[in-house]
Amino acid sequence: MEIGVTACNPETVSLPTSATGLREGTWILSGCNVLKDGHAIKENYGQDLDKLTEGNCPIHSMSCYKL
Repeated sequence: MEIGVTACNPETVSLPTSATGLREGTWILSGCNVLKDGHAIKENYGQDLDKLTEGNCPIHSMSCYKL
């Protein structure tokens, strides 16, 4: 599972098959890795989204993340 935010223009962006393929202006949480503009900048971050089961409620706050 992947979740994230982007500043990409929806009128001009070409969507890849996976969110990890997005490059400029993106922050993606994929599994338990944080990617910025398609590059892993933090591994083993929080709960692994790929291991969620029904009823899990992952809570993530990127507001305190320091580069």
